[in-house]
Amino acid sequence: MSYEPYPPASAEEAYQPTAVQLARAAQLKRHTRLYYLVPIVLLLVIVALTGIALLALAFVPQADQNYRIVISGVADLIILTTAMTLTPLCLILPVGAIALYFYDKEREHTRVESLQRLLWRVDNQVDKVRENTAVYTHKAVKPVIWFNSYLTAVRHTLHRLKQLLFGG
Repeated sequence: MSYEPYPPASAEEAYQPTAVQLARAAQLKRHTRLYYLVPIVLLLVIVALTGIALLALAFVPQADQNYRIVISGVADLIILTTAMTLTPLCLILPVGAIALYFYDKEREHTRVESLQRLLWRVDNQVDKVRENTAVYTHKAVKPVIWFNSYLTAVRHTLHRLKQLLFGG
């Protein structure tokens, strides 16, 4: 029996993954790095180099005018690629809304009704908080107001006493 001076704080700290699980995690990390991170980084490097090249072509004076055609072409490519990427993304929301409309017809409560019920529950909780705030604020404010009025009365009395004694 071994004695550990500090037992693990939770079950997650006490759990030791098996060799198979560690191998799967390493394989997943390699897969993510190779198929997701490397292409994204390469794309970002290409975009950054293209931007730097466009700035260099735009602001460095050159003898011939061919660089303006290059800048225009690259800018057109950027606009076209952005438009081709964003157009399907902009269509996702309306298509999803139409699909949800037809899917919700088959459900007992539509998503809008479920959201409305959730908002009604939230509104009830807010009303309870508002009522409790009104009750407890009055109870909490009463001693503070009394103490402030007491201090004001003492201050006024001392001020009046000073006027009477010293004529000020």
